[in-house]
Amino acid sequence: MLHRESTARLRLLSAATVGLAACSSSATPAPEVELTPVEARINPAEATASITADDMLAHISFLASDELGGRDTPSPGLEKAAIYLQEAFLQAGLEPAGDDGSFLQRWTFEMTSLRSSEAAVAFGAGGAGEVLVHAEDFFVLPSGQEEVTSALAFLGSIDVLLGDSPPDAGGRIGVVTTPPSMGMEILIAARAAADAGATGLVLALDPELPSEVISMVAGQIEGAGLPLQPVPVVGVSWAAAERMVSEAGTTLDEIAVMLEEGTGQTRSVPLDAVELTIRTPMDRETSTP
Repeated sequence: MLHRESTARLRLLSAATVGLAACSSSATPAPEVELTPVEARINPAEATASITADDMLAHISFLASDELGGRDTPSPGLEKAAIYLQEAFLQAGLEPAGDDGSFLQRWTFEMTSLRSSEAAVAFGAGGAGEVLVHAEDFFVLPSGQEEVTSALAFLGSIDVLLGDSPPDAGGRIGVVTTPPSMGMEILIAARAAADAGATGLVLALDPELPSEVISMVAGQIEGAGLPLQPVPVVGVSWAAAERMVSEAGTTLDEIAVMLEEGTGQTRSVPLDAVELTIRTPMDRETSTP
């Protein structure tokens, strides 16, 4: 029973992290568009009658087929899908409004990927310390800044970053503990940490998570296009997080107690004796699909 629960937690975290790589790092407000009513050129009833289940099944079957290879952006499969849709629009009698009088409209964007062989997390006090191993001790969701070095601030549970008033990180890298399972709230926590003045965010992963979760998540992130987060987010094993805070002569449990027993004004615990460096070198490629 315990093994099944651990496996489910691993799958939830890894699936959520893949979702992070597919989501934008910032919420983009919907543009305000003023629509001008147009006169219908075909009777709605006639239009509805022209749509058949067989046609829809044929379109969906082709666009979802292995022949298109997942339609990555960019990819030959995406081009095939575009040509297919263009021909379908022509047959339907639609008028093009894309580039050069076509149905296609291309745009330029930058693809980013983590140079995982050079990704590193290092910490220590007084110029000495430890370098963690990517995909073994940690996984990372990079930001636009490829190297960050700051002292630490313990903020508590990740829940404190999901409310309306996150604690002030004071220009430090925030450290939060996580529950045994997580989802897309990592995105919310990253933005809240940045808003609270953090230069990065360390997730001390619950010790109940299976040991292989870090390598699985790191591998899935490496194989995906990465949206850049507001600050770098590092998921580290509980053991590695304990070694980090031990540089300040304490433990995660002791810091949590300090936070709970502090005054009403104390909402974070600075760990200025520990300096953490996050390196996330990126490869960037401009593409026009």
